[in-house]
Amino acid sequence: MNNVIRAGGVQVSLPIAAEWVEAYTDQAKRLDAKPYAYPAYDAYELDSDPYKLSDADLLAPGLLNVNISLRAYYVLQDMRPHVEAALKLVEPDASWVNMDADAAIAAVEQAYSPLDVPELSGRGVRRTTLSKVLHRKRPNFFALHDSRVSNCYYDIAGGIETDKNRTRAQSMAVFNQRVAADVASQPEQLDRLAKAVKGQTRLTPLRLLDIIAWKANGNSLGL
Repeated sequence: MNNVIRAGGVQVSLPIAAEWVEAYTDQAKRLDAKPYAYPAYDAYELDSDPYKLSDADLLAPGLLNVNISLRAYYVLQDMRPHVEAALKLVEPDASWVNMDADAAIAAVEQAYSPLDVPELSGRGVRRTTLSKVLHRKRPNFFALHDSRVSNCYYDIAGGIETDKNRTRAQSMAVFNQRVAADVASQPEQLDRLAKAVKGQTRLTPLRLLDIIAWKANGNSLGL
């Protein structure tokens, strides 16, 4: 097994990555001054309807340190029909590995299509916020996104080439496809990281890779 895990253009030694996962999932640190989002986000309403977005679903990004303003909450409510249409295209346990690539791309583009609707875009809900709503509904399919993860996947050697001609939905489809490829090519590394989880709530390979990308913040370590 390769002793390195890759997230976009970043590589981190597995021992360091495992330490990150162990610390991130250590529930003894729940009451620290700056606690991690596990298990709050990952165990949030696990019995919710996988094909519907409840009002509670729309507040989930707050558990991953994304502020949901009142305005953003209303915008997410207006985005709900678009997102629920995408959820119907993806089975609850689906991943990119067991879906047709064109169908997977279409589902991601549908999910992020509200970001290209003038009446909905630019009102406090961007791709990071929406990714944190989507991931909890399809944790094996929709990749999480934020600025630190983006530092691993864009504007870095070995990362995704920026194309300003892409719509926001198309850009997120490219991002999700690349993250899915990283997951598919590193099953043994991700299995080792899964064993480093200290809590009871299981994390998907996508979530584990997100933790590594977030911690790395665009920097390769331990090589």
